[in-house]
Amino acid sequence: MENRKKAGICNLILDKTDFKPTNIKKDKDGHYITLKGSIQQEDLTNLNMYIPNTGIPRFIKQVVRYL
Repeated sequence: MENRKKAGICNLILDKTDFKPTNIKKDKDGHYITLKGSIQQEDLTNLNMYIPNTGIPRFIKQVVRYL
């Protein structure tokens, strides 16, 4: 069995928060996730990214193109 490091990200939103999601985008490897929605009729966009230690400029370009 291979010993690989794994990483991922998540967004936690309290149940008490009146968040209404309108769009969610994520990659299959769990490197980024965007949440678009609203809280009390205010638009909100949240982007969380895990950026690997190598290939940073290329990775960021790929994410920006996709989004």
